[in-house]
Amino acid sequence: MDIIKWLRETCAEYTVAPAAVFQKTGKIEWPITIKDEADLYARLRDGGHFLPLPKEPAALANILEVSICDFLIRRITDVPGLDYARGSERHYPDLELTGPALGGKFYAVDIKVAQ
Repeated sequence: MDIIKWLRETCAEYTVAPAAVFQKTGKIEWPITIKDEADLYARLRDGGHFLPLPKEPAALANILEVSICDFLIRRITDVPGLDYARGSERHYPDLELTGPALGGKFYAVDIKVAQ
């Protein structure tokens, strides 16, 4: 498996998913019934449960890095023989990849977002 090629192709399919920061307090009367993602988003937004994403570049970059890492992990689980270990916050790397699909070699994936 060409891991660099796989990462490039997979990351090309990523779309920015984070939309807001959730806060517990709001003005929705619970329980509620939700039809789909769009309905949930609108109800939480209109109910005052969302704070805007931070505009400070480093904070926003961290949110995107976590989102990209989560996206890659979901895709990794679809590849037979590809194993991963997620790094901890503030430690290198963000992901370690190995397994039979990589011939037992280890690869470090460090996710960086910059403006």
